[in-house]
Amino acid sequence: MITPDWTSFREILIKNKVPQNQHSFDTKWVQQFLSFIHGIDSSYTISSVKAANDNNYRKDIGRKFDLTAW
Repeated sequence: MITPDWTSFREILIKNKVPQNQHSFDTKWVQQFLSFIHGIDSSYTISSVKAANDNNYRKDIGRKFDLTAW
């Protein structure tokens, strides 16, 4: 399973000037994305995740919540 270093992730958020009040949302979003990826193929690593995986995840969310402009 993909297990990122959450301390490093938060450092990236700070470095990119993401507002503090958004850190929890972004962290949760990444956790859910990684769960989605792991559900497709448990052998995925961070370096094997592609843009298409992100696009498929967003489409999956769109279908679940009926978001037409997602």
